[in-house]
Amino acid sequence: MSFEFLSGVVDYPTDVYGFAMCAWSLYTGCIPFQQVKSQEFLEHIRISRPAKPATIRQDLWVHIERWWSPKPSSRTTFEVIGSLLQKAAEPGVPIDL
Repeated sequence: MSFEFLSGVVDYPTDVYGFAMCAWSLYTGCIPFQQVKSQEFLEHIRISRPAKPATIRQDLWVHIERWWSPKPSSRTTFEVIGSLLQKAAEPGVPIDL
């Protein structure tokens, strides 16, 4: 969940942030911020993001970082994400949108 969601803002950038966390979870098999204590969680999600796992291609990682940008207006739209994922499904094709 994005920090702005906790402030009552729900729109496509909020969903894109959540999608980025889901993508990270799929690649790692882990729950984001699982190690963070509950009293530190709110501050942690505002300033931190999970680390890049070795299983994610660098060209895809660049986009994931954009999806969970701390600035909601900098997050990619789902239309662009859909095109990106179609390209990512092609083996050996670099992702450059």
